Amino acid sequence: MNKDDIEKAIEDLYTLLNRGYPKQYAVRFVGDHYGLKNEDRYLLSRTVFPKSYILETKVKKTPLRELKGSHLSIDGYNVIITTESLLMGETFTSMDGLLRDIRNVSRKHRVTKTTLESV
Repeated sequence: MNKDDIEKAIEDLYTLLNRGYPKQYAVRFVGDHYGLKNEDRYLLSRTVFPKSYILETKVKKTPLRELKGSHLSIDGYNVIITTESLLMGETFTSMDGLLRDIRNVSRKHRVTKTTLESV
C-alpha cells in the first residue's frame, strides 16, 4: 500500500471514530474501502484513536518528577514485547503519543535472540 492511501485511511478512520462508530467496524469499513491487508488494518487499530481517547490518555500521563516517592507497577511482559518490537523496527507512535508495537504476539510470543537483547 502506498503512503498516500495509508494517510487517507488514517484520516477516514479518525473521522469515523470521532463520529462515534465502533472501532472494529470502522477499521473493517476503511480497510475494505482501501483494500488493506490484515497487517495494515492491525496497524490502524493500534495507532488511530478518537480525539476523546487521545485527551483521556494525555490527562493520565504523569511527568517522571511527579512519581518520585510513589509506588509504580510496570507490566514487564509488555515492556519486553514493546522493546523487542522497537529493536525489530515494528513500533509506531500512535495518535495518543504512546509507542505501540504492531506485532500482535501476546500469547504467541516466544523467546528469541532479540528478546534477550531487549532485556
